[in-house]
Amino acid sequence: MISKELNIGRAGEYIALADILLQGYQSFDSAQGVNYDLVLDLNGRLIKVQVKTTSKIKQWDPKIYSQKTNPTYHFHIRRAGKGNKRVYGEDEFDLYALVMLDIKHVSYILNKDIPQSSITLRDKNIKYANEGGSKGKSLYYQDLTLEKALNKLLCQK
Repeated sequence: MISKELNIGRAGEYIALADILLQGYQSFDSAQGVNYDLVLDLNGRLIKVQVKTTSKIKQWDPKIYSQKTNPTYHFHIRRAGKGNKRVYGEDEFDLYALVMLDIKHVSYILNKDIPQSSITLRDKNIKYANEGGSKGKSLYYQDLTLEKALNKLLCQK
């Protein structure tokens, strides 16, 4: 029997692949066992994409977490392999595609731009009590477009 988590991950990969294709880029899924899920062809340059998927927006338990952070999309992104024991390196792939299944939206961020092991994305349509966040500038999924990520990637090389 295939696990629910595996199916969520596979669905996210297909949504990200469709999103990239519909934006006019050639893209294809990778073979099993490599450190990335998709490859995007950017004018002959191959961009490696790691897809991470969450099934829905998370309502944090106010008994454990501050009510001020509700609700957010949360991704564990640095872990890999069976049991998530291995940590991805900065040079294993170029960017993350962060898929929110409940709204079928994909956000993109460079691998090098995420030093921590998880990322939390807010929704611009929700009023948050602490808009700046306790650790600096908040990230909103609507701002993390493929175009912005690719432009930033091209400027770094």
